[in-house]
Amino acid sequence: EEDRARLFDAVAAALARAAEPAGLVVVLDDLHWADRSSLELLRHVARAAAGARVLLVLAFRENGPAPLTDVLEDLS
Repeated sequence: EEDRARLFDAVAAALARAAEPAGLVVVLDDLHWADRSSLELLRHVARAAAGARVLLVLAFRENGPAPLTDVLEDLS
């Protein structure tokens, strides 16, 4: 769990650093196929990036699986 938290923090920090000069757009497609761990990473990055110049564009099919729906509801 500790390793996972460090990994999630490192990904969020890397995206924030990449966004510093001019902003950053991250496009994630087919999220309806993402596993739970990937969705948890997305949730963490989205929260951490709230103060950074990062735009997350998420593409998924409507009525996706419950884990995706839970993350999207949490982020909205």
